Amino acid sequence: MYVGQDKPGDPNNEKGSSGGGGGSATGGDYENIKFKDFSIRSVKAEMPIIYNFEEKGNPVGRIELISSRNNGQVKLIIEILKNTSTLTNKPPSDTVYMNLNIWAGSSGFENHVRNSSVTFKVEKYWITQEDIDIENIRLEVFEDGQWIALPTEYIDQVGNYVHFKTATDKYLNSPFVIAGSKKILKSNAKNENEIAESNNLNTQKTDINESINTVSEEAEKNALGSEKIMDKMLPAWILIIAFIVRRKLV
Repeated sequence: MYVGQDKPGDPNNEKGSSGGGGGSATGGDYENIKFKDFSIRSVKAEMPIIYNFEEKGNPVGRIELISSRNNGQVKLIIEILKNTSTLTNKPPSDTVYMNLNIWAGSSGFENHVRNSSVTFKVEKYWITQEDIDIENIRLEVFEDGQWIALPTEYIDQVGNYVHFKTATDKYLNSPFVIAGSKKILKSNAKNENEIAESNNLNTQKTDINESINTVSEEAEKNALGSEKIMDKMLPAWILIIAFIVRRKLV
């Protein structure tokens, strides 16, 4: 069902949404789909194309791309999911804000696309509630059996949302997640550094004390050795002195 147009009177810029269920033409489990949002644009070779999405609950607001050839009208579909996409075999390790699939045109369309990007938003409430580091919020794609974090940049904050932009390029027909990692407390990191420095200092002190003790022991041994030598040589010196005195008397 079409619900609007990007520009009045332009039938090539249509967008809309539909509820979950009814099957998924993209191979995912339809029971895992909350709803689908889509936008249709006329794609011309080497022309920047912008797909806008406005369905409530869809964090993706815009997808931009350039195609190397004329493709006519191309439909982009965003499936908002209840859980991790069934097209993957494991969830990501980071804290997930939203699971979604993005499908661009017919099979092979993504092979002619470059400079594609996805602009999305994240609720400030979720960031605070989950103690997420804004600098580590990103769009991740599932590729070759693993989740890959795509280069994501912070844009701005408007109202209750923080906006980001991710370069996607060849990854348009794929499962995605919007995710972030939790903050690392600086105080804990500082304490760990202080403990490590203290341990290093104690180790250095121990090494110095051991070196001093070793030198002292060697000096003591040398002193005892000298005393023993003097004790052994004393009778000989007495005999020599007595002999010299006797000769003088004679």
